[in-house]
Order: sequence, then C-alpha cells, then structure tokens
Amino acid sequence: MADRKQKRLRKKLSQKYKYALATSKWEDGHGYVVMRLNDEQLLNWHTLPRKEGIESVNVAGESHHMKELQEDCFTAGSEVKLIYEPDNPYGENAIAVWDANERYHVGYIPKEESARILNKLQRGEIEKSLVMWEIHKRKKRVSIRLLLVSPGASLYILS
Repeated sequence: MADRKQKRLRKKLSQKYKYALATSKWEDGHGYVVMRLNDEQLLNWHTLPRKEGIESVNVAGESHHMKELQEDCFTAGSEVKLIYEPDNPYGENAIAVWDANERYHVGYIPKEESARILNKLQRGEIEKSLVMWEIHKRKKRVSIRLLLVSPGASLYILS
C-alpha cells in the first residue's frame, strides 16, 4: 500500500519537478539520493545534472573536526553554510563548511573544486547547501557529502 502511495506522489510531483531527494541507506552510510522523477532512476553523485543546478561535493578536512561533526546540525538533510575565507593561508579560494547557525566548522570544499564553487557562490548560483550523505564508523559520523542547489533547480525533498 505504501509503495502505491509513493508512486502516486512521485507521479504528481513529476508534473512540477524533474528531480527529488529520496532517503537511502548503504553499508556504513545513509542520507539522500537524487531521483529523476519521470523514470524513478537514482542518479550517481558524479552524474548529477550540474547544468540543471544540482551537484554534489565532498567535504575535506573533516578528520580535524570530529567533535563538531557529531553535532545534530550535520545530519543528512541539514542545511549548511559555505563561507569564503579569502585570507586562508592554505588556499586563496578556501570555502569553509559551517552549520546553518555558524557555530560549528567541519571542513572545507576540496581545493580542486573550490575555485569553481567560489565562482558560483559569488554569482549567486548556489541557493541552498545541505548535507546529502553521512558516513559512520563505530557509531560516529566520520564524513559528510553536500548537495548544492541553484535557484530554480527543479528539486523536491521527499519525506
């Protein structure tokens, strides 16, 4: 019965949205995956439709912020803030990852992605950043992956 209800909801949503976030679990991780609504295809992180304003990125340096990473504000689905650090001695394009209230810092956008992501931030092309996936080891969160959503992206979060 629940499956039929979910299918009807997806069909209704597909009239307005192209993609949705659906909950998922895999080995030592859980969170959200992006589903293309018209065919219910689950998309790999590397094949998300960047041109349509949806992309995923890892967080670097989390091992230096293990205590902060355990906070509830970094569970899958939580919004985070990306803050440019122009004076960061390790990189001119450094973008720090903070919780939505800017209390806890857990790492950085990886160096190889930071210039591109910084350009998008400065042009207002990232409307929302949220934790998409979390990895656990020995009942502790050890890593997160972010979803970056541009204004106008056709994305719905399924509950």
